[in-house]
Amino acid sequence: MSDARTEVPDVPDVPEAPEVPEVAAPGPRRSGLRIGVLSTLAVLGGLGVLWIVLLFTTNEPGSRGSDVKAAETFAHVASDQFPGQIRFYVPAQAEVTRATSGAVVASLLRYDITATRDSSVANFITTYDIGASGKAVASPTGAVFTEEIDGRTRTVRVEYTGKAAASKPFTGADPLRDPRLPDTPATIVVTTED
Repeated sequence: MSDARTEVPDVPDVPEAPEVPEVAAPGPRRSGLRIGVLSTLAVLGGLGVLWIVLLFTTNEPGSRGSDVKAAETFAHVASDQFPGQIRFYVPAQAEVTRATSGAVVASLLRYDITATRDSSVANFITTYDIGASGKAVASPTGAVFTEEIDGRTRTVRVEYTGKAAASKPFTGADPLRDPRLPDTPATIVVTTED
C-alpha cells in the first residue's frame, strides 16, 4: 500500500477578536422633573410640620381662641350648647379668670350688636334663652338680666347706644317689651361667676 498521506491544508490562524472594554451599566436616570417634584414635596412637608407646631403652641390656655371658647361655655352662650339655633354671636371681648388649678371661675364677654335685620338685641336674647329664669330689670339705658345657669350666676347687661337709645327711654317692668329691642344698636356684657 502506498503511503499516501493526505495533507490538510494549513488553516490560517483566526485572529482573536479585540477585547471590548466593559462598560458599567448606566445608573438611574434623574430627570429635572423628578427632582422638582421631590423638592416641592419636601418643602410642603416641612411647612405642614411647622403649621402643626404653631397650631399646638398658640392654642394653649390663655390664648384668644381658648379664652373665647372657655368664656362662652362657662357663661352658657356657646354654640354647641344651643344646637337648634341657626345664628350665633361672636364676642368682641372675652376674658376668663382661672383658679390655680386652671379651672374657669369667672368670665366676661362683650358683644357689639349693630341692629341689622340679622342682628338685634331681641335675637340675641332669643338665641341664648336669656331671661327665661331669674329676674330682669329695665332702665332708661337698657336692661339687666340676672339668672342662675348651671350653678353659676350670670348677669347680662344691655346698654343701648346711638340716637335711638336716648330718644326712646323705657322704664317699664318687663325689659323684653322694650321698644328699642329690635332696632337699636347695643353693647351686651355677659358676666358669669361661680
